[in-house]
Amino acid sequence: MKSTFDDLLWGRLRAEQPAEGFGPRVTVDTILLGAFVRLKGNLKALEVGCAHGILSLMLIQRARALGANLRVVGIDIQPQLVEMAMRNRDLHVMTDQVRFIPMDLMELKGSWEEAPFDLVVCNPPYEDPGSGRPSPRGPVALAVHRMSFTLEDLFLRSGKVLRPKGRFFMVMRSHRMGECLDLMRRHRLEPKRLRMVHPKPGRAASVFLVEAIKGARAGLVVESPLFIHGPDGEYTPDLLRAYGTEGF
Repeated sequence: MKSTFDDLLWGRLRAEQPAEGFGPRVTVDTILLGAFVRLKGNLKALEVGCAHGILSLMLIQRARALGANLRVVGIDIQPQLVEMAMRNRDLHVMTDQVRFIPMDLMELKGSWEEAPFDLVVCNPPYEDPGSGRPSPRGPVALAVHRMSFTLEDLFLRSGKVLRPKGRFFMVMRSHRMGECLDLMRRHRLEPKRLRMVHPKPGRAASVFLVEAIKGARAGLVVESPLFIHGPDGEYTPDLLRAYGTEGF
């Protein structure tokens, strides 16, 4: 797999990721999800679909800056991406804080020795198989199109490994919001915090960020919208804040 080494988060991370067109790469959505996750105290997190592991490493850096103690287990169905994630982990000397495992989401069970988790974090594939034209390259197709699991699989399996009142965080395209919230509730992941992300004022939302709590009572807070660009075309303070260590 062709790859590149890139400086991310204003140089706080230098990491390997697939070259353009050869696999999943860090996007603005990845950065926003990392900033949206709440980190406090002693936490154990699972990243589903960890790919190159960069989101997990971002979360560990944020936790350090916030005085939290975070351990992460990342899983991905593609062994070559897990190997890349391990190289990134070793590069940043985070061996004691994160493990990356080649594993299918469908293998997650409450009896798994790594469970339970305080947090599950996922930037899942955005589209169903057959919607759009999948990439001829397998790693890209798996990352963009939902070929290895469904959203319902994601919520069902995440619920099995979350502790009671554990938190689930996800970013997803806005046109799937109704479907996502309905499926979450069916599997006892109660949506509690939602933030819509817009390219700029006056444009429809492109994605949304959501936090759900396992077994919580109903009650959803819809936060103020996040705009990527302001009316002047420049990046907004909210977007720039996401690249820092404090998050939103």
